[in-house]
Amino acid sequence: MVINNLTIRRCIITDAYREETHRQGIFINDSEHVLIEENVIDYNGWREGMAHTTRESLLGHNIYAQYQNGPGTFTIRNNIITRGSSHGVQLRSGGTMNGNYFARNPLHSFN
Repeated sequence: MVINNLTIRRCIITDAYREETHRQGIFINDSEHVLIEENVIDYNGWREGMAHTTRESLLGHNIYAQYQNGPGTFTIRNNIITRGSSHGVQLRSGGTMNGNYFARNPLHSFN
């Protein structure tokens, strides 16, 4: 089932982690026409002092958009995206990003 017209707006998304792999503040799959706008997304994918949640784990992100999403249908704009484990945004399905503030992520964004 594909989710259409998903909007995440004006939320605070922080401190999402777990001891196993693949940790994200936002994970989106099988979706089209997604808008992520005016959020604070901070400190996701890791927790200092916890086993297996190191700061620069390649499997932890603030935002992760899987490649099975509709190609180019993501818009990520005017967010504050900080202190992710690996990526601030991993946008595998492509889309547009503008007006975002990135700080203290090992990699800010990657398509």
